[in-house]
Amino acid sequence: MYNMGKDTYTCDICGFEEKWDAHDDHRGDIWECDDCGSHFCTNCFVKKCGQAEFNRMLRETDGVYCPGYYGKQ
Repeated sequence: MYNMGKDTYTCDICGFEEKWDAHDDHRGDIWECDDCGSHFCTNCFVKKCGQAEFNRMLRETDGVYCPGYYGKQ
C-alpha cells in the first residue's frame, strides 16, 4: 500500500514501511506484484518461498510476484 503523506510503501504481509528505492538490512526492499499489485518486502518472500526461489524469480521470470502468486504465472 502506498502512503502518499509519507511517500512510503507498506508490505501487505508484515506491515514494514519504507520509501520505494530505500533498502533495509533486515527486510530488504519493497516490491510490487505484477499479478495482483500487492506490496511485499524481500524478507516476507524469502520466509515463504526461500532465498533460492527469490533469486530465481529475479533472474528467470519476466516479472516480480508476491509469495501468493509466485509459481502461478
